[in-house]
Amino acid sequence: MKIKIYFILAFLAVVAGVLHALPGTGGGANSGIVNANQDVVNVAVDNSKANSGIKMGGAEFTNSQLILNYNIKVDNLALNNSKINSGIDAELAELKDAEITNINSNVRNLAIDGSKINSGISAKGAVIEKSKIINENSNVDNTAIKKSKINSGVNLGEQE
Repeated sequence: MKIKIYFILAFLAVVAGVLHALPGTGGGANSGIVNANQDVVNVAVDNSKANSGIKMGGAEFTNSQLILNYNIKVDNLALNNSKINSGIDAELAELKDAEITNINSNVRNLAIDGSKINSGISAKGAVIEKSKIINENSNVDNTAIKKSKINSGVNLGEQE
């Protein structure tokens, strides 16, 4: 009888693990993200903060879209209204309405769903909107996605 009970408990644990791994049932709620066959490190999910040297003065990052990342290595991934990454200086910047698809790429410091991100970006009074970038088979570092996209080394001063 004990063996039967242990078997049932083990089976339920496996079922719970499978259900948790299915899209929309576990971490990254409502993120609309599919990550397959990748090495994911330092993931921040659901209103978490993983900040390093971040400076945000009146910045607004909004409205992310569906991102599909296949066969990529993702470091420091932020999902769902989290704040991440190093060296960002964004003052009065608004980033919105862009879409990015990264396929077969090495993506570091990727922010999704209303999160704030990137390293080496200085955006003062800038508005970036309605852009679309598709990177295939490339190395993409410091990518911000909120229906918006910026890459590393961007300096935006009083632009619209």
